[in-house]
Amino acid sequence: MWAALRSDFLLLVAVIFFSMPAYSAEPIAVVTEDWRPYSYAEDGVVKGSSTEIVRAVLDRAGITYSIQVLPWARAFRDASVKPNILIYVLGRNPERDASFYWIGEVIPTDHAYFYRLKSRTDIVINNFLDAKIYWISTNNKSSSHKTMIDSGFEKLVIVRHQDLAIKMLIHDRIDLVILSESAVEPHFKKLGLSPDLIEPAFRFAKGEGHMAFSKKTAIETVEQVRKAYRELVEEQKIPNF
Repeated sequence: MWAALRSDFLLLVAVIFFSMPAYSAEPIAVVTEDWRPYSYAEDGVVKGSSTEIVRAVLDRAGITYSIQVLPWARAFRDASVKPNILIYVLGRNPERDASFYWIGEVIPTDHAYFYRLKSRTDIVINNFLDAKIYWISTNNKSSSHKTMIDSGFEKLVIVRHQDLAIKMLIHDRIDLVILSESAVEPHFKKLGLSPDLIEPAFRFAKGEGHMAFSKKTAIETVEQVRKAYRELVEEQKIPNF
């Protein structure tokens, strides 16, 4: 009798266990900036090579999400304080390391430069600190902004997006703009300008970029997405940067 009761009890436990719903993540708000060719909005759709990676990972993880292109300062602020936010393309450094749950890289290694107009032969930079005497645009709350503040740069013009910085450079309202190599052509094309108008003056940094969750996101969601990212890399369905 006891054996039969034990068997019925185990059967009941199994039925309850397997009928329980799997963990279901909260919908995620994905935020990014206009940084071509990695992320940008076109005809109401968020596109770009990094966007494709983010979509593939979240789809594999079974996450409900929406993607929005915002000014970088707002995207970064939301990811810093709100729950259930995924941000990309985010540079990783020691200061930011503990502030986010990091998933993986979504851009290849890229190099950012101080760019000048080719006509500005008076601008000469032999080392990083030489650039301090020039007026430079930088995105608000970006890693380049933080780097220059920490290095004592004072002639900074804070902009909301790269398009404005490029226009200011073209019209001689600033001396230098910071752009990654891969961003020059698509941004100038968008503005109807020739990238031949500018040239690198000095290398600013070697770039990397990640997708990362806000700290107030459920750890179950984070691990679910990390697992999806690893699987897609192993299956060679997204790049292993």
